[in-house]
Amino acid sequence: GASLEAKENIKVPHLLNLNEDPRLAETLIYTLDKEEVLVGRANKEEPPTLEFNGMGILKNHCRFVKEGEKMF
Repeated sequence: GASLEAKENIKVPHLLNLNEDPRLAETLIYTLDKEEVLVGRANKEEPPTLEFNGMGILKNHCRFVKEGEKMF
């Protein structure tokens, strides 16, 4: 989920937002701290763990799966 932690202090796999404006880049941090994380648009059939809305984001956009100490 979303984190208020400084990016330097996060020791688990995570996603950072990108933005052309450097003041807005890397301001949102989403940790991938579950065994499986589904990312996508709002979806009643299979609600995503991380919900993003925007041009190009699909219902089931991607899935991260933890295997041992690695996230795929």
